[in-house]
Amino acid sequence: MPVYAYVGTYTTENYKNNRNAHGKGIYVFRIEENGTWIQVQIAEGLNPAVLAFGRNMDYLYCVNTNSGNCSAYQRDKQTGLLTYLNSEKTPGENVMVMSVSPSGDCLISADKSGLVACLPIGEDGKLKKEFGGFTLPGQKGPLNEKIQPHSRPHHVPFSPDGRYILIADKGLDLVHSYRINFETKHFEEIQHLPFRPASCPRHISFHPNGHFAYVNTEYTSTVVACHYNPENGTLAPFQIVPSIPDDYVEIKNTSSEIMVGNRGKNLYVSNRGMNSIGVFSVNQEDGRLSPIQWASTKGVKPRFFTIEPGEKYLYACNQMSDTIVEFEIDLLTGCLTQTGNVIETPVPVWILFSGSVPCHKQSTLG
Repeated sequence: MPVYAYVGTYTTENYKNNRNAHGKGIYVFRIEENGTWIQVQIAEGLNPAVLAFGRNMDYLYCVNTNSGNCSAYQRDKQTGLLTYLNSEKTPGENVMVMSVSPSGDCLISADKSGLVACLPIGEDGKLKKEFGGFTLPGQKGPLNEKIQPHSRPHHVPFSPDGRYILIADKGLDLVHSYRINFETKHFEEIQHLPFRPASCPRHISFHPNGHFAYVNTEYTSTVVACHYNPENGTLAPFQIVPSIPDDYVEIKNTSSEIMVGNRGKNLYVSNRGMNSIGVFSVNQEDGRLSPIQWASTKGVKPRFFTIEPGEKYLYACNQMSDTIVEFEIDLLTGCLTQTGNVIETPVPVWILFSGSVPCHKQSTLG
């Protein structure tokens, strides 16, 4: 089966920030055996900046940032091509983030003002009318109105077992935890965990053992390691480490994406300003982090990165440079080495892979 990459972009500018928005929609690439990316489609749409696969990767979903919509596509596994199915309105006017449940039966959306809702997904992959819309509670953080005007959820992942939803709220300096009651169609509050004022918790990544979760803070450039209790959906922080070196004194840095590898040995975090990927080892006994590398992304503003399913390569999306830079992952240490493969595409801000990228460079283990 061919392997495809799906790249999300911005198509319109934001009046508050220059985001280099000149994409046209979702860019679809076929990945050849030698690692070359061949563009096969542009599924045009408004600001598809966050992407997620649905059931069996038969469907793909996106937010349409700067609108209140989420959209659904059917995916042809052989050709990789996307066919538009439908769009559904969320309660907000500027939906920012979403995630799809592990079972593929619902999509959680959150908009820039803190409105959260659930959109059920039908057997045909189409989105249905939302329910349970509510505004996240809490006091706004101390930063200016541009950064912390009110609740600003920036990540809404499901717990590994799909029982809970965790919400990183950079506007309130909180991580919320909720359970969805599908019988009553309501969100049940579990926890509102405070983070340091003005830290702006941004994204969350779970360790594959299901007992650790890691949160990066955007404006203080840290990673907060937490114990995760799968029985009740709560977090308990136990370590804070900087996402940048202690001696970094150059332009202002903000942390953006965070991801634990599938083997659980390493954690990666991207830094905008330093323009790097920080690599950390993860202690398998207690979950504590130790820095081992900062790798330049050779571009500006790595808003997003991801590790392909085979965990041989990491891809950094340089939003302001229109490049995706490929790194080989050392199988022993987790350290990154650029392969020289650079994919040029407009304003890349998200990537999904349909399968493992073919090995096209000698690995560390031979």
